[in-house]
Amino acid sequence: MRMTAEGAGLPTKAHGAWLHGTHSLRVTGAILGFAANLSEEEVRALGRWTSTKAMKNYLRGTPVVKSSAASIPMAKALMQGVVRWI
Repeated sequence: MRMTAEGAGLPTKAHGAWLHGTHSLRVTGAILGFAANLSEEEVRALGRWTSTKAMKNYLRGTPVVKSSAASIPMAKALMQGVVRWI
């Protein structure tokens, strides 16, 4: 993840903390799962969280509903070439 971000010219650290890692993939997977109308139980199982509390702690307050709602128009924009990758 970090090497890919560096290769794309993206910043990799802020205030001494890494910006990209496997955590990013796990959170994104959960958000996309909610966007695909998976149940909380299904998302929890796919993320291998043992409880809803553990999942929510891992997501650290990520606004899952708002983020998942945004993923659909973002995906459409990508498919139409509106958003360009670096």
